[in-house]
Amino acid sequence: MMTQKKPKAQSKTAIDKRDASLGKVPVKQENNRKRKPTPSAWVKGQSGNLAGRPKKGNAWTDIINEVMEAKAVNVKYKTLDFEGKAIVKELKLDAVGTHRNIRQLLAVELVSRAMDGDISATKTLIEHEVGKAVQTSLNANFNPDDLPEIKEGEDPLEWLLARFAKG
Repeated sequence: MMTQKKPKAQSKTAIDKRDASLGKVPVKQENNRKRKPTPSAWVKGQSGNLAGRPKKGNAWTDIINEVMEAKAVNVKYKTLDFEGKAIVKELKLDAVGTHRNIRQLLAVELVSRAMDGDISATKTLIEHEVGKAVQTSLNANFNPDDLPEIKEGEDPLEWLLARFAKG
């Protein structure tokens, strides 16, 4: 009767050497001295993010907030026209008088345009206050033939209002 041999378990030093070759952990040598860690190994107590968190003021939000809180902005920039020619444009905003900063100046301008009938400005204000409308999808079983018909000569708006009044 022949017995099968169990697979030989790897020794702890073999596992340590394998891990060290992958740059994970330093290996203890037989004389109990640690081997120097590989350059890619983690240094004890060191963060994994060597560059660290970005400095305050470099993020887009910080830059936009800085411009919005300013009393005045004067920027020259280059752009291309419709024919591909380079042109220099200048942006000047000045929050003088009753406006505290550019943010308040833009808010007043947006409300003013909405009051003058600018639909885009009105939509922006509503979305800011209420939130964007969520588009819902129709039920997969929806059949337009199942909708009640509007009788000929009947006003669609009156029909719709009557349907809502019934509940």
